[in-house]
Amino acid sequence: MAAQAAGMTDVFPFIRNWFIERGDGQGSTSALEAKAMGYLLPTDTVVFNRYEMLWTAIGEAFAMHATGYRPPLRPQGFPVAGRSGVATIKGQLVNMRDGGFISAHDFFIASASQR
Repeated sequence: MAAQAAGMTDVFPFIRNWFIERGDGQGSTSALEAKAMGYLLPTDTVVFNRYEMLWTAIGEAFAMHATGYRPPLRPQGFPVAGRSGVATIKGQLVNMRDGGFISAHDFFIASASQR
């Protein structure tokens, strides 16, 4: 898919599913499914035993501190799709809300993620 994306100029198909999933209120049933849906990064640590979560988090924090980790700078604006992409997504969300496919709250949550 990355090879196809390299020459493409229309970015809307790549971000459409992201907003539709959030508008529908879809969730994942596992950490592996969450990675596939894009809710988690491929580099995110998955801990299957809940009793080991705190220990793993402490170890990750110590490792980040030891390597001098600094959080990345926050991106400015909406550089991917621009205003036309946001308008298209907002229009689809309005249609989904008015058609009864999503609730007003789902619409609010999906609209808030466009900022």
